[in-house]
Amino acid sequence: MKIPEDEFQTYGVGLNTLDEEHAEIHLRFVALEDAIFQAEGSPRILETAKNLAQSMLLHFCHEAQFLERIAFPVPAGQRGAGTKMRGEILRIEEELGRDEIYASLHLRSLCKEWMSKHLYMEHIEFEIAGLVNREELGRIQA
Repeated sequence: MKIPEDEFQTYGVGLNTLDEEHAEIHLRFVALEDAIFQAEGSPRILETAKNLAQSMLLHFCHEAQFLERIAFPVPAGQRGAGTKMRGEILRIEEELGRDEIYASLHLRSLCKEWMSKHLYMEHIEFEIAGLVNREELGRIQA
């Protein structure tokens, strides 16, 4: 059974949007790393970090809406992880607003860890959920 893309839309957010946001977060992460490692100065680093924080916050909101809409089976150990991550990014964002440059380094570390875990695990979890709950869940690969 192939589920149409509109089944995966919620508040205008579907798999394509989430994938685009993942790409945007990755690009902003690379921009932050470049700003840090090329010593572009505190104003540029802070601006780049603020942009990354905003992209991540928007993505986490969209992802939560999407997962709720499709009744995605969130493993018990991961429940509340998104809320915790959003809280951490909001705290970092406040520090960035006070021009605390170390917050950029914290955000870089947090984002790098999130990308390495989330993007890999998301792929696996969607496959498992699809096999358990539905014949096909959007992008499951044979």
